[in-house]
Amino acid sequence: MATIEIPSYDEMAQKLRAYRDNVRYFIENYALLEKEFLGEYVAIDQHKVVDHDKDLIELRQRLQKHGDISHIAIRKIETEKIDLLLLCN
Repeated sequence: MATIEIPSYDEMAQKLRAYRDNVRYFIENYALLEKEFLGEYVAIDQHKVVDHDKDLIELRQRLQKHGDISHIAIRKIETEKIDLLLLCN
C-alpha cells in the first residue's frame, strides 16, 4: 500500500508563495512572453520560463519527471486578454 506524504503547513505556505510569485511574473511579463511563445503553454519557475510546448500534457509530463510542480505556474499565451487572477500578499 502506498503512503501519502502530507506536507507541513510551512511547506504548503512556501509553495503557495512561490506559485504566487510565478503567476505575478507571468502577468507582469505577458507582453514579452507573447512575442516569443504565442499559442504555447509556458511553465514559469523562479521568474523565468523553464519549459514551453503547444501540448499541455506533454509539457506537464516533462516537468513532472523533475519532481513536484505544484509551485510552477503554467499558462497558455494567447492574444486575448488574460483572466484576472487574484493575488494576495
